[in-house]
Amino acid sequence: MDASRVRELIYGLQADHERGDSPGSRLCRACVDLIAISGAGIMLMDDHGNGSSLGLSDRVIGTVEDLQFTLGEGPGIDAHALGRPVLGPQLDHPVETRWPAFAPAAVKAGVCAAFGFPLRVGAIRLGALSARSVSGRSTSTGIGQGRSVGCRWKTRSRCRAS
Repeated sequence: MDASRVRELIYGLQADHERGDSPGSRLCRACVDLIAISGAGIMLMDDHGNGSSLGLSDRVIGTVEDLQFTLGEGPGIDAHALGRPVLGPQLDHPVETRWPAFAPAAVKAGVCAAFGFPLRVGAIRLGALSARSVSGRSTSTGIGQGRSVGCRWKTRSRCRAS
């Protein structure tokens, strides 16, 4: 993200604050642009698994978040619990059966790939950033999580059109 886009994001976040609006949706749309994914959502969670969405980039990621909260499984839930990125690059052809309820429901909603990144401040676990891809084409994306993860993740995802 270049300096002018960062300034635009900061000014937008300040304007949201002044209006009393939540910054969540703006942050999620910035993640979509930065990571080059189809959608992003921020889920806040406590140590007991109770949670709420802070922001969503679009309605499809809203469905993904609802599925995770309702079913109690998915990449965001796992990223929060495990404290590390969780990648599901091929939900329609999973290598392992990690999310037996979430994966088929997400595919039915049009989501081909889903990812979760933990959100932390030091040792305090806040929740997760959930990301999704609905593209039926092959994508190769470097997903950087910055200082909270401390490394770059690369994934190659393919999703067959159903």
